[in-house]
Amino acid sequence: MFGGITAQRWPVVVALNKARNRVDQVVIGVHMTCTSGDTFGTSDGYQALKLSKRGRFSTTFGPQRIDAGGVPADVESKVIGRIAEGRAAARGVWSLKITLYDPTGATALDTCESGLVSWTARP
Repeated sequence: MFGGITAQRWPVVVALNKARNRVDQVVIGVHMTCTSGDTFGTSDGYQALKLSKRGRFSTTFGPQRIDAGGVPADVESKVIGRIAEGRAAARGVWSLKITLYDPTGATALDTCESGLVSWTARP
């Protein structure tokens, strides 16, 4: 288990399986800034990510259309990480983007992004 703080001062947690050859779960908190000027904090996470022999992992999500309380939204996310040799630390980057649409889903009303957030976590 690794834990740390992102460059945005939010938590990040990386949990490996017992054999230490897979990331069972990686979770992060991010600060989102929207084109409308709104800001908010939210979390994002992934499960069951394969670890390469060099300790690297990555995955992407979306864009996928979801129903955000009656408002159509596209969500996309990406994480790239690495467990250091000797398992002394984990580090990487994360990004999250949410695009909100009008009720018909045709016109984008607002886009909220975390930007590329760097993170480091230690055992």
